[in-house]
Amino acid sequence: MIVNQNSPQSINTPTSISSRQHINENKRKKDNIFKRVLIRLSNSNNRSLATVCGVLGGLILGIILVAKDYENFPLVGKGLPLGYRIVGIFLAAGTGGNLSSYIGGTIDILTGDKTVVDLYRSFKRYRKKINDKNHRSSIPLTNLNNNNNNNNNNNNNNNNNNNNNNNNNNNNNNNNNNNNNNNNNNNNNNNNNNNNNNNNSDLEIPIPN
Repeated sequence: MIVNQNSPQSINTPTSISSRQHINENKRKKDNIFKRVLIRLSNSNNRSLATVCGVLGGLILGIILVAKDYENFPLVGKGLPLGYRIVGIFLAAGTGGNLSSYIGGTIDILTGDKTVVDLYRSFKRYRKKINDKNHRSSIPLTNLNNNNNNNNNNNNNNNNNNNNNNNNNNNNNNNNNNNNNNNNNNNNNNNNNNNNNNNNSDLEIPIPN
C-alpha cells in the first residue's frame, strides 16, 4: 500500500507530532528563562537592577557612538582601529553599570533595601489610602448636612405645633372668659330683677278694710 506524502495521514504521523512538541517546549523554555530573569531582577535589590540596566544602557550607547564615529568619546573616536572601538564599547557598558550601581545603592540605603516590586506596592497602597480617606471624608459631610436639614425641619414642625397649641389654648381661654362673662351678666340681670321685684313689693300701699 502506497501512502501519499501530502495526505492527511502523513501529516499527523507520530514523528511530526513529537517534533512539534519539541519546538513548543523549546519556545516555552526560552519564555520561561526570560520571565525568570525578569522576576529575579524585580525581586532583587535596587543596586543589582540598576547595574544591569546601566550595563545594557552603556552597551547600547557605546554601539551608537561607534556607529556615529563620535570623535570626542575615548577609544571609540573616529579613525581608531576596530579593536579599540570594541574595547570602548565595553568601557561604556562598564561605566554605565558603575554609575547605575551607585544610584541603586543610594536608593537601597534610603528605602531600606526595598525592591522595585515593594516600592510599587507601597505606592499603590498609599494612593488607595488617600482615595479612601477622601471618599470617607466626603460622605459624612453630606450626611451631616442632611441631618441638619432634617433637624431644622423637625424644629420648624415642633414650633408650628407649639404655635397651634398656643392658639388653641388662647381660643379656649377666650371662650371660657366669654362664657364666664355671659354667666356673670345673666346672674347680674337676675339679681337686678329680684331687687326690682323686692322694691316693688315694698312700695305697695295696703288697702284699708
